[in-house]
Order: sequence, then structure tokens, then C-alpha cells
Amino acid sequence: MEGLMTAVTSKNYHEAPANPRGATIAPFEKQTARTESQTHTAVVWTERLASSRLLRFAFFCWGVVVLGLHIHAETNPMLPQCLVQVRPWGVSKPACSLVLLNCITDDTDGEIEQVIDQWSQFDAHSVKCLLVRNCPRFTVPQMFTTFQTLKTFKVYNTTIVEWNEDAAINQANHPMMQGAMFMRVNVTNGELPPGLLSPNFPPSLNIIGFVVSNLRVFPDDLHTKWPRYSAIHLDTTQFTEFPDSLWRIRPSVLMMPYTPIESVPKELFELEAMWYLDLAGTKLSALPEDVPILINPLLGINLGGTNISSFPSWMDPWLQRIANPVSPPLAAAGTPYCSEREQIFAGNRTEFSAVASRVNADSMSMLMQSSEANRAFIANAVNCQPSFLYRYALAFEDTFQTL
Repeated sequence: MEGLMTAVTSKNYHEAPANPRGATIAPFEKQTARTESQTHTAVVWTERLASSRLLRFAFFCWGVVVLGLHIHAETNPMLPQCLVQVRPWGVSKPACSLVLLNCITDDTDGEIEQVIDQWSQFDAHSVKCLLVRNCPRFTVPQMFTTFQTLKTFKVYNTTIVEWNEDAAINQANHPMMQGAMFMRVNVTNGELPPGLLSPNFPPSLNIIGFVVSNLRVFPDDLHTKWPRYSAIHLDTTQFTEFPDSLWRIRPSVLMMPYTPIESVPKELFELEAMWYLDLAGTKLSALPEDVPILINPLLGINLGGTNISSFPSWMDPWLQRIANPVSPPLAAAGTPYCSEREQIFAGNRTEFSAVASRVNADSMSMLMQSSEANRAFIANAVNCQPSFLYRYALAFEDTFQTL
């Protein structure tokens, strides 16, 4: 019996499967997936580590390059003519944004060889503002055209003996130019040098001025070269006649105080964009009578120090529109008109002399009516105190002329 049980047990044991179906398969698949995941993770981290190392190496190399460029820029010497020195990368010469040629301190007359020697010492493409002072014989060299990022050119207390076409201001070489000012500057024969008469004058150069100069004439075709609507300063110049090409430029601002002109054309008051006009200290004794309508957006006219004693009626709509007690639009200090107005306000006379003489009484402005009811308008329309609005600050230049 015991043997039979042993035999049956052994038989059943060997006939039964060692493992249920699938018992060894499932655990095998789970182990394989886990292994693959771990392998993938290891590969990813290996790639990230390699990428991180490469990135760090790239940053290190870039830092070395930056440091090298910075050290190279710092090694450029300081130049006395550089009032503002900058340090851009990759420039072999000292870089200056503000450059001064002062013929007194630089011990030069402004002759072309000396100017070239001065201007060759720095990087031309870095110059934004170029100053010239105290040069009795200044010649503008052709290398002036290499200042292609120049925005402002200022000349003070200098005689320009030569400025030819090959060194002219033009759009190709000076596309960023915005202003050119000449203070206490003499020019040959009182005429604009060819360097300011390029047919390709930069349209962005819309501030142009001569302040205290022997300039006396403009070419007839200047309006075809200088930009329209420019702000033009001609303070204390030698014009004896108002040039037609000037009003044809259609300036937005025109400053001509202390020039010996005796009359101005009516077209000057018909410009659509002019907003300020300064004719103070000129030899004017009257304004044009035949202006049909004042259409420009004028904010002010300065006639101080002239010989004007009356005003035409075409000014009335403009004066009625913008007259105010804070800032009267018409400045006339030192004129016969203001002298008589003060006498009328003080009760020392009853009317203006132009009205008393009955000359062109019908075409006279309301400013000539001295009645009590009209005196508030007169006071709000005409300023009898000196006015220096928008004039170039020559005193500032005089203060620093030896810098």
C-alpha cells in the first residue's frame, strides 16, 4: 500500500506541469521592460551630461573671446581730441563719439595736412559729433566723407578757406546728419562753400545755421538742395536783400535777427509750415501790404528793434486767434509802435502817429486802434519786452570756446 501511494504520488507529480501556464512568462516580461527603461534613462542622462559639458565649453570659449575683445578695446590709448571716448569691440583705433579740433590747443592753423593728421588718429565710424574751433585757415579734407555716422557738425570762431565738393556733406556719406551750425565763422567772399551745396544733400539735415558770419548771399538754386521745412538760423549775417531761394525752402523756423535787410517778400507769410519768424534788429520799416491771408501756423513773430510803427490788417485774424496775456504772439520791443503804445497807455497821447497822418488808414490793423475798449487786445497781441525765443545760445559757445 505504501509503495502504491508512493508510486501514485510520484506519477502525479511528474505528470503535472512544473509551473502553471504563463507563470514564468509574466515575470520575465516585467523584468525586460524595467531593464529597457533603466537603459533608456542612462542613455538620456549620458547625452544630457555630454551636452552640458559641450555647452559649458562653448560658454567658456565665448567668455575667453569676450574677455579678449574687452582687453583689446581697453588697450586703445586716450586721445586729447576725444572729448567722449567709447570702447567698441573689434576696432583697431581709439573710438570717439565727440571729437574736437581746437587750433589753439592743438597748435595748428587748420591747414589740410594738420587736420588729416588729427582726424586719422581715431576710428571714423564712431564719430557722432565733430567740433572745430579757433582755426584761422580751416580746410575741410576729403576724409570728412568717412564720418558716415556723423550727426552734428559745429564750427566756431573759424575761417573756412576751402571746402570742396569732394568733401561735401551728402546723403551717401552722411545719411544720419541732423545739424550743421557755424558760429563766428567767415566764408570766402561771403558765399556758401561747395561743401554745403551738394545736390544730394541729406534730407535729415534740417537744422542749418550761421550765427555772426560774413555770409551775405545764397545761390538761386539753394531750395533744390537744402531740405524743405528746415530750421534755418542766419543771426547777425550780412544779407542786405532777402534771398528768394530762402523762402522757397519753406522753412519751419527762420531766424534772421540783426541782418541789414530792408524788406521781406509777401511769400514769407504764406508758407504753410512756418511756426516762428525772427526779424528783430533788421532795417524793416514796414511789412508787406498785399498778403491775401496768413495761412501758416505761426506761433510768433519777432520784430523787436526794427523801425516799424504800424501793422497791416491782414494780421488781424491771426492775432485774434492766438493773442493771449501770457505769451503775446507779436514781439516788438524797441520799435516806434511800442514807444507810442506806452505813451497812449500812460495818457500822454491819444492815437498812433500812423493813424494821425491818415496814411493807408483803411488797411491798418486793429492794433492801430487806441480806444479804451481795444487796449486789452493790443496788450495781449503785442509784447513790448525784449524777446530772445529760439535763438542759438551763442553765449554758451563763447563761454567754452577754449575747450
